[in-house]
Amino acid sequence: MSATRAQRFTSLGAAAVLGFGGVALAAPAASAAPSEAPKSDQKPQAKPSQATASFAEVKAEAEATFKQDPTIQGFGQAQNGKPVVVKLKGKGVSAASAGLIKDNKIQTIELKAPLTARAGSPGTTVGGGGYAAGTSASATSVRGYCSIGFASLSSSDFSPQAVSAGHCTGVAPNAKADITTGKAMSVFETLASGDGAYTGKPTDTSTARLAPKGFTGKVVDYRFGKPGQTKAARNGEEKKTSTDFSLIALAKGTPVVPRITQWDEAGAKKNDLLTKTRNVTGIATAKNGEKIARSGRTTGYKTGKVIMTSGWVDVSGRKVYGFGTDALSDHGDSGGPFVNSRGNALGVLSGGGEQSNGTPFSFAADLSNDLNQMKNKTRVLVAKTIGYKTPSGKLPASPKPTTAAPTTAAPTATDSASATPSSSAPATQTPAPKPAAPEGSIKPGGKVSGTGATGFTGGTFVDSKGKKHKVEVKGDKWSFTAEKTEGTVTGKVYLTTKYTVTRGTTVKYITSKLAEDPKPEPSTPAPTKSPSKSPSKKPTSTAPAPAQAKLAVQPRTIGLDKFVGNGDKDKKVGVTIALTGAKPGSKATITTSKDGISAKKETATVAKDGTVSTRVWGLASASDKKVYLGKYDVKANFESNATKAKSTTAQGATALNSSFKVVADDQGNGGSNDDGNKGNGDLPRTGSEVGVALAAAAGLLALGAGLVLTVRRRTRR
Repeated sequence: MSATRAQRFTSLGAAAVLGFGGVALAAPAASAAPSEAPKSDQKPQAKPSQATASFAEVKAEAEATFKQDPTIQGFGQAQNGKPVVVKLKGKGVSAASAGLIKDNKIQTIELKAPLTARAGSPGTTVGGGGYAAGTSASATSVRGYCSIGFASLSSSDFSPQAVSAGHCTGVAPNAKADITTGKAMSVFETLASGDGAYTGKPTDTSTARLAPKGFTGKVVDYRFGKPGQTKAARNGEEKKTSTDFSLIALAKGTPVVPRITQWDEAGAKKNDLLTKTRNVTGIATAKNGEKIARSGRTTGYKTGKVIMTSGWVDVSGRKVYGFGTDALSDHGDSGGPFVNSRGNALGVLSGGGEQSNGTPFSFAADLSNDLNQMKNKTRVLVAKTIGYKTPSGKLPASPKPTTAAPTTAAPTATDSASATPSSSAPATQTPAPKPAAPEGSIKPGGKVSGTGATGFTGGTFVDSKGKKHKVEVKGDKWSFTAEKTEGTVTGKVYLTTKYTVTRGTTVKYITSKLAEDPKPEPSTPAPTKSPSKSPSKKPTSTAPAPAQAKLAVQPRTIGLDKFVGNGDKDKKVGVTIALTGAKPGSKATITTSKDGISAKKETATVAKDGTVSTRVWGLASASDKKVYLGKYDVKANFESNATKAKSTTAQGATALNSSFKVVADDQGNGGSNDDGNKGNGDLPRTGSEVGVALAAAAGLLALGAGLVLTVRRRTRR
């Protein structure tokens, strides 16, 4: 291993849980010993039998062995995908641990001391905002300070909640004593102007003040370590069940927002943390090497990258499952949020410290795992606008004759006694006109629907009386069944996934018997006419008119770090191109080019549903990844399944054009969510690590397997 690589993967220092206060620990770098130690100035022999074991190969045995060794402080996956072990400096490991580390060439991180847990716009709960933890509902019971992770909504009744760190519920009799969790269960918002992120005094809590009209809440679920653990234990569980989370039920009516604060100084001075924020767009699992940002009451908004995943660390005798980063954090930031460059929620801060070279080290509990451990009692709030058109008007009064008297009324002197129509009383025989239905009204028991459901799996409509209706999602459309009686109903629609939820969108609908029946959606109706006996004549169409062809490119703008990568293994890397409305069974060609040079061209058979899709990304092997920056043109040539096409060639084929742009990482936050447009066709969704020159700088795009031979032929030429 070169000196540079050794430093990259073995220079992590110790970490301290960041909450009420605490110390920062550090340790020098140390590299892993090879199975057959070469001379100090030589690299290990590159024989297959001596290769470093993969994380998956050694994971089960390592966790079983290291669990019995008190000097082993953690285990996980390093940036290079290989296993890494965290141990105490100057302390010998057990013979079993030493043998396992040597035989598998496991990288080593050394800590100076075990990790310790010492947690150090008013009224609106936002990720990264500060709070005080107390042992009772009284403000005088405050025992420490932490940070909100993410605003959330209860999975059962959509009441306001928040996620933070479990060790923030703990108290300790003195600075060196072990904390006992489950004691400080009351939560009070602190004023931003008194928090360390604004005052610049991270460890000084004397300026901390409770917000007079701030949010309050109660911890209803928490965990620090393994299930049921409240104090330090020598043998914990190196499993996903060991983590660090708390679930806070906020007071009824507490405003919650799907954002994390960036701690704008001017806003914090006025106790307003919403002046500069980042939207939370979804939830994801941290990936080694990806850029992240975190926020907290002590150090504010900081950025960094992920340097360790899929592992655990030992924190004050508790095992915590999650990921490590090089983002700065300090005491009181505990519980604060971590997001990636796309705004996806990743985790909440559990511990932190410093690497031996002075680089920060912060460890976060994995958020999706935390939510699973909570039995999915809450869902993280995400910024998503859903569409709905509110009907206008009101229900009309019951229809009544305009001039005719009731049929039961006694006749008067002017009434006609004859059955012959009288010109003086025509209204008695003319029915009242049928009143019009309110615009936008639907039949009782009909469907209430809207848009903006892409990426969600379902939802709930809660009416003003608290009654719940199941919301179904199909593509970008959501819908639910209206009440079966006439009337006006108001409520809120929440769209959901397993881990996320939208803010409630107010929906008002009117059911009226006078409403027109909805037009049926296209399906496969029965033939309107019998087919002609003459084969020369075309039979009457038995299917609805096909939709107009569309070419979708997602995202249209993407950061360089999300465009370049290993697209074979990571389906979220790159740009997805999907063509719909093409003629089933015909051939479609999708070409991606940059500066007039074709970078990827694929031809495939259109699927039965009229779609084809593909994906392009930049190769991580490119010497200068900046050559990928710029605009890319996308063109689809195909035979349209629609009656009219936007553009038609001489042969009757159709061409559609689109584009996307690759921008510098700090400009690429506007891309689409991770779920993207999955498409549905025959074009390869993955590609071989094969590239062609885009320009003189030899920028590369990953290609589908169908182009491998073409590239090789060019190479032989």
